[in-house]
Amino acid sequence: MTTETKLNNIKINDPYKIITVACDVKTKDDNGVITKVERVRETFCPTDTITIRLNALNLSDEDKAVITDATSNWTDEIKTAYTTHMESLNNGKWNKS
Repeated sequence: MTTETKLNNIKINDPYKIITVACDVKTKDDNGVITKVERVRETFCPTDTITIRLNALNLSDEDKAVITDATSNWTDEIKTAYTTHMESLNNGKWNKS
């Protein structure tokens, strides 16, 4: 049995440029016949360090690059605005870790 993960969709959501991705994980038997397809979704926020979570998705380097390029929207201004927003929701007690 083998598995293959392919980026299916990526969306950058305003105003904080939160990235949502959908991936399809296909499982194939020894004859190459697809036996299972599972949709996996991930969300990446401007304060995230995405490397570990991105590697866990087991994507091709090309698909990883698409997601990594999307993080270029995370300017310091966006990160500050997102952090301020999250702190306001939690009375200043937001822990971003």
